[in-house]
Parts: sequence; C-alpha cells; structure tokens
Amino acid sequence: MGTHTYTGKCPRCFNENLLISEETREPIFSCECLDCGFVRFTTDDRMSLEELNEIRRENDLDILKELPEWKQGVD
Repeated sequence: MGTHTYTGKCPRCFNENLLISEETREPIFSCECLDCGFVRFTTDDRMSLEELNEIRRENDLDILKELPEWKQGVD
C-alpha cells in the first residue's frame, strides 16, 4: 500500500500544521495537528441491520432480512 502525505488546515485551530495521510489502495485516512493536538483516524465498524435497511430504502434497494456475512479481504 502506498501512502500519500500532505499538510492542510486544522478544522479546530485553523492553523496550517495538520499532517494528513491517505492510503492509496484502501479508504484509510488519518490526520494530526501539530499545533492543537487534534487527531482523526478512520475506523472499521458495521451498521446495524436497521441502519443498513433505512439507507437501502432511501436508495430504492430491497430490504435485507439479515446482515450478509463479511468476506475475508485479499491482499
């Protein structure tokens, strides 16, 4: 996996010392502010069946009776 790193403006202190890292093969994002200490990291989680079905309804997709099994990722 490659990492793209750059700087930006912190959403909390508005200074330009926010170090931002993004992975090129997965939707992974992190940032750390060197001025105020703000951090943000992506995390893996899963919606409940109810949450998923609400979004599916809003997008005109069929309702699920159960959450599908997660498949193991391939490197």
